[in-house]
Parts: sequence; C-alpha cells; structure tokens
Amino acid sequence: MQLMELRNKLYDLDRNICEEKTKLYLVLPLIEYLGYDIFSPFDIIPEYKPRYYAGNDRVDYAICDDEIPKIFVEVKRLRTDLKEEHVSWLAKYFNSDPFIKLGILTNGERYLFFTDSVHENMMDTEPFFEFNLKTYHPIDEYLIDYFSKSNFNGSSVELCMKTISELGKIQNAFRLIYANQEHFKELRETGDENVMKEIYKIAKVTEEDIPLNLAFIAVPIHRL
Repeated sequence: MQLMELRNKLYDLDRNICEEKTKLYLVLPLIEYLGYDIFSPFDIIPEYKPRYYAGNDRVDYAICDDEIPKIFVEVKRLRTDLKEEHVSWLAKYFNSDPFIKLGILTNGERYLFFTDSVHENMMDTEPFFEFNLKTYHPIDEYLIDYFSKSNFNGSSVELCMKTISELGKIQNAFRLIYANQEHFKELRETGDENVMKEIYKIAKVTEEDIPLNLAFIAVPIHRL
C-alpha cells in the first residue's frame, strides 16, 4: 500500500474506531509500507515484553533488525490526543530494553519518533521527528525512509537527526536571503542554482550533507 492510499483510508475511517482497528487499518499498513513483513515473527513481534521490564504490560509491536527487537511501537486509538502520559508509557518499555534505540508513539495519524540522545538507554521526553499521515510532506517521506527495513541500522537515528538539523540550517539561511529582497532578486536573475549555492554557503552545508534535490523541496524557490 502506498502512503497516498493509506492517507485516503484515514479520511474514510470512523473517528471512533478502537485501538485494535487503528492497528489493523493504519499502523500495520504503515509498517508494511516500510518494507517489514507484518506476518513474519522475524520482522514483527506483537505484544512484546521488554527484556528487563518487571510489569505484566507489553508493548504493542517490536520491530526487529536481524531478528533482534530494535524498534518499539506503542499504539493508541485513532484521534487520541497524544500526551505526556502516553510518552511515559512508551518510555517505561524503551528504558527496559538496552537494544532499543527507537521508540514510536502513534494514534494512527501522528507518529512520534523518540530516541535516547540525552542519556543512554533513557528515552528522551521530546520526539526528534514527527510524521503525520494526514499532512506529510515529501521531506517527511524521505526522513521516514531511514527506518525502512532496507535502510535501518545502528546509525539510522543519528543520520535522520543530522538531516533534520541540516535542513533546518538551509531553511534559516533561505530566510536570511529572502529577507533581503534586493539581493534575492539579483541572485534569482542568475538562476536558482546560484541561490542554492548562496544558501549552502550561509548554512555551512554541503551537497554531501543534503542532496540538492532535497534542498529544493525544503526551499521551493521555483514557487516564489
């Protein structure tokens, strides 16, 4: 299933569907979109108990890399307003398994991505990335692909965070140039490529950090 199909399904669903239907109709299809075999116990383990978790609760899904759980997914009913209490619920699972480096909290529409960037094996209280199925942008598609089965590895979280940071620098550099309309118009007269070169220079970013085609999506100069 493609993302557009999944987004269309989101609009068709009853606002009051239960958590199990949220998993079945929205969350599992997105996991499958990322290339995981949702019917394989080597890829997905439902109702997984973290290694050192003392309680009887279980995280909704553990996504595996080389048959070892590396991603936890905690699901709430569609339209649930994801709050601090839900983040804490995911954190208690995340913090109980040292192999987990990515935790995802979702209500089927919003997907909040967490890691342990502050203290190792202690989930951050704020997500480093949010994917919204209803309002996603092409950049979001690029970023979520870091966590697909074909791309996910030990450095995926770090690479995604770095890309988000570099894109932020590019957007800020563009705002600086655009604020000076006279300079911006002069640059545009020489071509959009030169505008981008100036943006990269100000942002101290290279094409090796951020591909030019991705930067053009982040900074849609051609629409101005």
